[in-house]
Amino acid sequence: MYGKLNTTNPNMSFSVGDMNKIGTSFRGGEAAQAQPFNPKDYVMAGVNERDVLIYKETFDTFDVDDNNLLTPMEIRNSLIKVGYNIKKNQIYQLFSELDEDESGYVDFYEFVKLMTQQ
Repeated sequence: MYGKLNTTNPNMSFSVGDMNKIGTSFRGGEAAQAQPFNPKDYVMAGVNERDVLIYKETFDTFDVDDNNLLTPMEIRNSLIKVGYNIKKNQIYQLFSELDEDESGYVDFYEFVKLMTQQ
């Protein structure tokens, strides 16, 4: 069901296990939420509530400023902390593929889609 995220760059792929490992590696506490988080809001084909909760933990780890949006540098810095040597241009390429609404951020819905790509 879950595979690696493969972007148009063949040198850059991350497995869901990699992302989950990052999520549990270095951050405690709960992110501040404007509205209560409901995992049912993010259940989709192939994603159950348990998956959503795991993805949310990982997302909150990346979201160091607790604004419920990920910037390219938040993802890059998180990956570097766990040993990935990823260049800025690779992160911006990834973001151009993930940022569906072209806001310059990845929100949780976009992140869930990232985590479930085959």
